[in-house]
Amino acid sequence: MTQVFVIPSTAVIGEFRPDLVAAHTVPTDQPFLVETRDALDGAVIHGLTERPRVARPNPATGPIAIAGARPGQALAVDVLAIDVAEEGYLTRTPAPTFIPQRGGLVEFVHGLRLPLAPMIGTIGVAPTEGVHSTKVPGRHGGNLDTRDVAPGAALYLRVGQPGALLALGDVHSLQADGESSGQGIETAARVLLRARLLEDSLSEWPCLVRDGELMVLVSAETLDEAAREATEEMARLIVERSALSPDEARMLLGLVGDLRIGQVVNPLKTVRVAVPLEAVPWSAPLPL
Repeated sequence: MTQVFVIPSTAVIGEFRPDLVAAHTVPTDQPFLVETRDALDGAVIHGLTERPRVARPNPATGPIAIAGARPGQALAVDVLAIDVAEEGYLTRTPAPTFIPQRGGLVEFVHGLRLPLAPMIGTIGVAPTEGVHSTKVPGRHGGNLDTRDVAPGAALYLRVGQPGALLALGDVHSLQADGESSGQGIETAARVLLRARLLEDSLSEWPCLVRDGELMVLVSAETLDEAAREATEEMARLIVERSALSPDEARMLLGLVGDLRIGQVVNPLKTVRVAVPLEAVPWSAPLPL
């Protein structure tokens, strides 16, 4: 049996930037396990009467170099499994609300039990340029807070620097589309991933494949801007890789392209357009 490489959460970043230096290196096509801290970095403990102030929230474990990754390639990150801690929390109330999470359920208030649906809030690579807080989403990935970045998904990020320099954290054991209260259930976690490298990048924006759907994730200052840009990017991708004209691609999106809100609470808002893979007459297999 192949031993899985474990990456501890001892090394974390608070910014995605071009000059990141790898703390670990992993090969492609082999599973590796990443330990992540909770979004408030262990500061939420029993007995608190108010939400703690943390200098650098959203610590992201890494940077993790992907052996052989070159700028311009696509890094495919397969999310194989997420195991969360036995307890998570929310800080909407003056004193944190602690939530047991065992046996596939989260035990919410008043005896309400909800199914666990763990997802990765922050995941990205070193950008081509600029400095981006782990609280902010963008073309490099970052704080996407999109519930489909979950087991069974493949996330595609354009490599901006040698080694890609992947980092991730801010796992939620449960979060609805929109993250409208400002949080999912925050938790530490162990995330099983596999990295693949593709020569052909689908988009400069993050893309996602899950449950037979292709998604493009776009972040902008307003939801209107993010929705418009995501629709245009998906249309461009369809025109580039199928026999459909621009007008035909836009008509198709009006029929089968779902606009979904990732989150509305970060400095930039995130929207994804989801299209069933089988609904598009692709002219050649997609590089997935």
